[in-house]
Amino acid sequence: SDLENARDGKETTIDRTRRLFYVCCSRARRDLVVALFVPDPDQALKVIAKANLFPADQIFTLPMMALRTSG
Repeated sequence: SDLENARDGKETTIDRTRRLFYVCCSRARRDLVVALFVPDPDQALKVIAKANLFPADQIFTLPMMALRTSG
């Protein structure tokens, strides 16, 4: 039904998910963490940084986080 909705210009699951994500992120007061489980974290990092969703200095892969906490 999402394909039909997209074709007809109606709301899709992706539209609703995007809106929910926006609400969650915009309402967070502090300590927001978004975990993304993907097969290629480096590629995801590039896409997220390019989309300018979050400040670049606040986007981390798991190895980056390990370096921050170990030293």
